[in-house]
Amino acid sequence: MTHIPVQLPFKGFTEQTQYSVVPEGMTPSCINVMPVDVFNGRTRIGTRQGTKRWQTEGVQWLDTYRIYESGVLVEKIIMVREGKVYIGDPNATSPTWTLLSNQSTAHFSSSTTVTGVQMNEHYYLVDGTEYVVCHLLDPTGASATVSGAVLWGGSARNKGPYHLDSTSGTVAGDRATLICRWGARIVLAGFVKRPNLWFACEPDKPYPDSVAGSGDDGWDSTKTIGAVGGDSGTDYGTLGDPIVAIFPFGQTGLMFACSNSFSFLTQDPVFSANNGDIDVRMVSLTNSIGIAGPRAWCFGPERSAYVLAKDGLYLLNPNEFNFNRGNRISAGRLDSFFLRLDFGTPSIGGSSNLSGGTLRSLVSDNGTGSGAKATILDSSKNIATSNEIVEMSLPEAAVSLIGGLSTGEVYPVLCWDSDREGVWMFLAVNGSEANSLHLFYDTKTDSFWPQRLSDPLLYAPTVCKFIGQSRAKTGRLFMANASCISYMDKGAPIGIDGYVSGMTEDQQRARFVRNSLTVGPIIAPLPYRTMMNEVRVDMCEDQYEIPATETDYSVKPILTASTGDTAQVAIGLQADTLFAAQNRALLVDCEDATPSALNVYDCDDATPTGLTELLDGRYATHPWGEYLKSNPFVTGTASEYQGPGDYVIVFNSGKWKIAWRTDVGDEYEFEQAIADSSTPNGVMTDIINDPLNDDPENAIVSGASFSGAEITEIGVLETGRNEAIKTRIRSEAIYLTIASDGRPWSIERMAVQVSQVGKSRGGVS
Repeated sequence: MTHIPVQLPFKGFTEQTQYSVVPEGMTPSCINVMPVDVFNGRTRIGTRQGTKRWQTEGVQWLDTYRIYESGVLVEKIIMVREGKVYIGDPNATSPTWTLLSNQSTAHFSSSTTVTGVQMNEHYYLVDGTEYVVCHLLDPTGASATVSGAVLWGGSARNKGPYHLDSTSGTVAGDRATLICRWGARIVLAGFVKRPNLWFACEPDKPYPDSVAGSGDDGWDSTKTIGAVGGDSGTDYGTLGDPIVAIFPFGQTGLMFACSNSFSFLTQDPVFSANNGDIDVRMVSLTNSIGIAGPRAWCFGPERSAYVLAKDGLYLLNPNEFNFNRGNRISAGRLDSFFLRLDFGTPSIGGSSNLSGGTLRSLVSDNGTGSGAKATILDSSKNIATSNEIVEMSLPEAAVSLIGGLSTGEVYPVLCWDSDREGVWMFLAVNGSEANSLHLFYDTKTDSFWPQRLSDPLLYAPTVCKFIGQSRAKTGRLFMANASCISYMDKGAPIGIDGYVSGMTEDQQRARFVRNSLTVGPIIAPLPYRTMMNEVRVDMCEDQYEIPATETDYSVKPILTASTGDTAQVAIGLQADTLFAAQNRALLVDCEDATPSALNVYDCDDATPTGLTELLDGRYATHPWGEYLKSNPFVTGTASEYQGPGDYVIVFNSGKWKIAWRTDVGDEYEFEQAIADSSTPNGVMTDIINDPLNDDPENAIVSGASFSGAEITEIGVLETGRNEAIKTRIRSEAIYLTIASDGRPWSIERMAVQVSQVGKSRGGVS
């Protein structure tokens, strides 16, 4: 029987189409994969590289600058940490930082968001309260009179834009939060109390080194070629919307990305001053599209720019004087995903197949399914007649790819990666960082790939910078937040996020890059069924290697099949449905005939009294199973989920809890181990058994799969050509998923042997 080649989904992820007809070359579910393999950069779908932890102290700003030192052009990294400015070598294995002079007292608050830009031999930083200039030629004060990091914007006229402050003087939070270089000018915007204003300094004079005369501070608009701005009384006036981001664009223009519009200053007014024939205009590009955040943009190749708006990712080509929904490159693929992101509120919510393929239905090391039946193949490669869940080889870290609701302020950050030729879109969910889901847009294949970081210190980057490769150095993508700095090195195909040498087994498993790629569906025309007899997979020949001093705990790629009466049942999560599974059950050891202490097991009252060491037997009904949303029109913490018996999942006292509902109130039995108002998903701890049991019974709450779904583990994949895997799986719809935990892999090709077998016996009348 002929094998049918399975087309690999190089067109990436989509959640817009029907489950049964996924567009050619796309996938309905994937996580931590992309069309650039980690071994040699070929275009074949493989896992995302892990990250190496650079330091365990967080940053407020991270960037690079280039300057000549002793006649040699060097590139260094500049960082703001705890309000102070440091410089270091971006190519170092471990960072060694140099504190700039004149910082006995930190210039910035340690809690503010800092933004900066280089111009000539200076680097300028703003945070809304203070302005700081860093002298790059003499950062440590070895020779110059003025050196290191000094305040920029004091009362002296030669120290910056002091007169932009309010009339009452310097007010905390009333200064610029946005800065960029526009040709020979520095531009300031993002004034919290005056959000629609902007100012640009005199050419090449944002910070004159000497006093050139009264009023000559570089920000004086009275000169023929002086400062310009959007203040009242100037040539260009204020903008209609609050300015969210500013950046140079095209050959000569300046882009103003606002909350609900984009405006564009065509070129520097200095050209109009010298040549009256040149028309300098403030052009309104769109009045219906707004940028998602101050760092929700990045430069692309050939002077283009990528902008994350509230409804998706846009590509702006240079010298375009208008754009509309037609510039949205995520249209038709991620529309519903971005509709669930409310950057204006801002918040994120909704459930999605982005959570990682069919393996998301498995939530523990013994294969407990969230509503789906799990089976394996026996030694003869046939589906086992009995359910042998306990023998499944998937470790807990590999199968816990659970998605679900997550809410909180979303802080988007975009970064162009020239090595991988794509755009990283980091979507940090404040207060619920572990739920942050990021995207990578690959320009070669015009495809989107969801990513989730597993480093507990870097679930959600808030600043990133890519440093390109040179003859002696590989490219590095730096990612940072308030907790640490990590980087992704092109030459390091590791499968761990936040890798450091000497990691324990538990540390490795907690930070494994959990990856999953789903292909399909394999579906027969109505009303027939299909039978998959055999699967063949060619993986890359490259071997995953780790340092000799480390023990490899990673899991080889595992091939699974999910089936159902319909394609939606086979892969879809039920809306407004949760599933509670038992994890780390309480064990009562009755072996010893002489107990060391007297313990009372109360099997009567739900709220026992008296002795402190006791075990409440609770109710005959157990809390394990499916929970349905009581009211589909209620959202957030007001939601309630009805489960087995009178068990409910409700939000109480800052945590989601599992409770037994009685006439007199709720008796709480489980509560979140880590409070997360955004979602009940995750581990819940038994609060009744404490303090008797040091290792209490826990529950895992996740989004539920349709109970008619079946998930079958059909083989472990090796590098190179794998032997034919016999399956004999009959179903109306079949999805195939390749997933591993901490083990990089790439797939060359895949084929299945299928046949049509009779009419479907399922369905409802």
